[in-house]
Amino acid sequence: MRLAVCISGVNDKGSKIEEQLKARIPEATFYYHTWSNKTNLVRKDLHPCLYTQHHPKWHYHPMEVQNICKHGKWKKYQEKRLHWDKLYFGALPILQHADLLSKVPIDYNLIIRVDWNTQIDRQVDLNHWYRKAFEKGPVGFMTRENRGPKFGSGLVEEIPKDENDINNDWYNYLPGTLIIHHRKHFDLKQVRQLNKNKELMPSNWGWYQVLSKPYGDIHTSVHGFAQEIK
Repeated sequence: MRLAVCISGVNDKGSKIEEQLKARIPEATFYYHTWSNKTNLVRKDLHPCLYTQHHPKWHYHPMEVQNICKHGKWKKYQEKRLHWDKLYFGALPILQHADLLSKVPIDYNLIIRVDWNTQIDRQVDLNHWYRKAFEKGPVGFMTRENRGPKFGSGLVEEIPKDENDINNDWYNYLPGTLIIHHRKHFDLKQVRQLNKNKELMPSNWGWYQVLSKPYGDIHTSVHGFAQEIK
């Protein structure tokens, strides 16, 4: 098991996620990614391991893809056009991760994917989740305001894999605030083809689409540990 941390997105909120993760997992190797016109937001000392790409000219709304998503909230978001402007670019984090992962040496086989604008609860022990991601399938973390452990409590809660609860945060849904995954479960060619065909879904539906659905719903969803900085 060789661990690489992949941090991508735009560091426009003064994030300390790189420092937090290095203090928590000093054994990992770190790689960074941002848009080519946003490198000034990344500290200079990180630039030797910083990769960039031009912001793509976006060509479709990922909430209007033809793929059938069975998660209960998908149809609601489509019909009511909830968070429509934000979700228009909701597939870009997946493409950024794909671009960065293509630069990471192939011998790194366990990957932590996280956005710059994230904070973590450093009380949480990750060893159990490393093993689960390595042996079984991707593990995704997120913090909810209305359910699950409070951020900073040191607690996490695995979400039941209940196919009868189509609105929960596991069914056809992989929390993407921070994801631990085996490299073999992220197919770069598949991601690029989905995007080319205008079929790549946004946000947590998209992470499920590329990291779990092709392998038979192998993912684990967890409340707690990681929180988006808004």
